[in-house]
Amino acid sequence: MIIIGHKFSEIKNIYTIDSISDVKNTPNNSIVHLKYDENMIEYLQQNNINFAISATNKQEAILSNLAGAKFIIINILPLAKEIQTIANEYLFDSRILLKISHIKEINTLYPIDGAILSSSIK
Repeated sequence: MIIIGHKFSEIKNIYTIDSISDVKNTPNNSIVHLKYDENMIEYLQQNNINFAISATNKQEAILSNLAGAKFIIINILPLAKEIQTIANEYLFDSRILLKISHIKEINTLYPIDGAILSSSIK
């Protein structure tokens, strides 16, 4: 199970961007985080930048995987479970993460790939 933001996790933070110019303000080799935006995704692909997408529906999740997102972040548990089922069936390369506010919430994660602590999204 992946848990981004925990002290034992290799990945401590991801960095939210709202525009292409925001990428310049992120640490080198970091993972950037954004809402689904095809223009920004295209820029990230062209520049080999690792990214995570906050998806709000199945279509965004499927297209985020197709685009090469490292992680697909979902805010709602039922939607995360539904997208995880799709990810398993179609062998997504992207990992599905549920956004949680406290580590105690990991008990609810099965069968989702992992979680991201909301405090780790900068």
